[in-house]
Parts: sequence; structure tokens; C-alpha cells
Amino acid sequence: MRSSPKLLAALTLVALFVAVVPAVAEDSASGNEESVSGNEDNVSGNEDSVSENSAAELVTEAARLAGSGDAENAVAKLRRAAEIETADAGLRFQLARMLAALGDLETAASVFAVLVEDQPENSAARLGEASVLLLRGRYLEARSRLEDGLRALPKDGQLAHMLARVLASAPVDEARDGQTALGLALKVWEVRKVWETGETVAMAMAEAGRFDDAVEFQRGLIEQAEAAGDEARLEGLRLRLLEYLSGEAWRAESAAEITNAAMPPGPPQSPPPSPGAG
Repeated sequence: MRSSPKLLAALTLVALFVAVVPAVAEDSASGNEESVSGNEDNVSGNEDSVSENSAAELVTEAARLAGSGDAENAVAKLRRAAEIETADAGLRFQLARMLAALGDLETAASVFAVLVEDQPENSAARLGEASVLLLRGRYLEARSRLEDGLRALPKDGQLAHMLARVLASAPVDEARDGQTALGLALKVWEVRKVWETGETVAMAMAEAGRFDDAVEFQRGLIEQAEAAGDEARLEGLRLRLLEYLSGEAWRAESAAEITNAAMPPGPPQSPPPSPGAG
């Protein structure tokens, strides 16, 4: 498995774990030394912590390998870590994210699924699971899992926004539902007026057949982007406006377009409300 642009882009994410996981491993190791110096009961009672420590060590080694560009061996280490039973939800979450970043989406999905089953209230795990399913092209399953998540966490804005994006722009016909997408998108827009949620409103309007409203709303976003001098964003905004003017809804060109918009990497600049949102 060779290093790729996707791998290199993922190394920033992987590097976050290098500083955290070794500390977990060191703490576990020092605790184990104290137990070994005690009696046999202490040693036998320490089996669970040994397993967790082993998983942490494997994740740490995987992060080191990934940082040096050795994706193949990094994934192998992570797969071994995934086979170890551990009650450490934080470690399992890190493991799943690293697997996804390094391209092993299938194993990442299984780790996320178990984490969601054990912790239904874990919004980050639900978002991770849905993202991996989308990246695997399993749009209908991702929609279903997001709907499950929103039933469990009805006030979670990120789950609602990702679901709205899927319903509005998924390239699979059966995964879309314009009316439901618009209802969700408007609710999210009311509490978080940023570029990504605004674009989702326009997409949902178009998918629901409200092209005049989509055009008006998109033009409002374009005006704000022009005022901000945001040339990089304007290209996409104008491209989607042309679709709406032609009476066509927008279709996501990739699953990453949906996942990146639903969970933007940094704090986006917030545009003011645009007309036609009702």
C-alpha cells in the first residue's frame, strides 16, 4: 500500500493521536508494574488492563508508522488492535478514525458500529459510522443509521445536518427525500448560520422542487461571499446556482463532499441570513 495524497492529508489527523495515546500506554504500563510486584491475585486481576494497554501500544505504533508513510503496516497494527477487547471507548474511537484515515473503511465501520451499540448517546461515533458508510458508497445504510442517531439524539445539529445533506444531494435516488431534507436543513440553519448549512438549505429547496426559492437563497449566499472576497467558495456557489436556474437539483460529486460539509474542518465564516428561507 503506497502513500497517497489522501494518506498525506490524513497524517495531520493521525498526528493528534501520537501525543495522546503514548501517555495512555505509559500510564497503563506503570500501573501494571505495581501490580506485578504484588501478589498473584493482583496479577490475575490485571488481565483486562494488559489487554487495554496492548491495544493502546498498537495504536501508538500505528500512528508512528503512518507518520513515516508506512500505511500498510500501520493498518495491520490497527487491525490487531481492533481484535483486542477493550472497554476504553476513547481508544476505540481513535482506532476507528485512524483506520478510516488510512483507508481501511470496512474495519473502521465495524469498530464504529460496536462503539455506537455500546454507547448510543455517542454522537461523534454515530457521525463517524455514517461518514465511513458514505465513503464506502452505502448511502441508504448511512441514511438509516443517521435517522437512528437522530431518534436517539433529536437535538444533535451535526447528525441533523449530515442527514439533510444525504437526503438533499446523495447520488443514489432512493436515499433522497427533498421535503424531509428541507425541514431538517431549515432547523439547522436557524441555530447555525454558516456557509455549509446555508448551502444545504438551497440544495434541499431544489430537491423539493422549489427552484425559485433555491435560486433566491443561493444568490443571497453568493452576495455574501462576494462581499467577503471569498473567491474559493464563489466557484462552487455559482456552479450550483446554474443548476438551480436550469431546474436541476444538485447531486454530490463524491461522498466526501457530504461528509466534509457536514463536519467542516475549521470554523467557517458565518454569512448573515439570506432571503427565501421560509
